[in-house]
Formats: sequence, structure tokens, C-alpha cells
Amino acid sequence: MKVSYMKQGGRSSTRDDYEPIGAWAFDGRDITCAFLPGNEDAENEARKALIRAKERYGDTMTMQHFQYIMRTANDYTTCFTLPVDGDFASARDCVDEILRTIAEK
Repeated sequence: MKVSYMKQGGRSSTRDDYEPIGAWAFDGRDITCAFLPGNEDAENEARKALIRAKERYGDTMTMQHFQYIMRTANDYTTCFTLPVDGDFASARDCVDEILRTIAEK
């Protein structure tokens, strides 16, 4: 299945740059996101961003929702990679694989 995904970075507490903390994926129907342990603030902000996107564009998830989340993020505390398309069994599998990759580094 074609899945669009992006990594999310958070401001590093030890350096003046960003470090990977989570991943977002869109499978054409739903948006899934997950974060490494210890990033509860980012998870809470993600839930709020999904709510705002649904209020703006409706409950049927589209690429507009996905792009809205990326465009409206606070540039000082977070950043996103550009969305990339990949082949995964599901959006959840995509996010899980990205988190495993981030955690291994």
C-alpha cells in the first residue's frame, strides 16, 4: 500500500539543532503518528494538531490534513522532513518501522 510519511524532529536539549523524535504516516484514509518514549509533550501537541486539522478540513482525512499539520507546527520546537511515499502494509507499520530505525541510532 502506498503510504506518505514524514519524520518529526524536536529541539535537542544538548545541541542547537533537532533530533528525530517521531513519525507521521498517511495511507489515503487515516493519519497515524507515534513518538519515542519521553516525548509526551510532542504526543499531546500531535493530538491537538489532528483535532485542528479535522476542524479545518473535516473528518475525512486527506493529504490536506497531512500538509496542514506540517505547515502549522511551531518552527522553534519542532520540524518535519518533507513527505515521502513508500510501500508499507499500513500507516501503522510505516510509523513503527521508522521509530525502530530512529531508536537504533
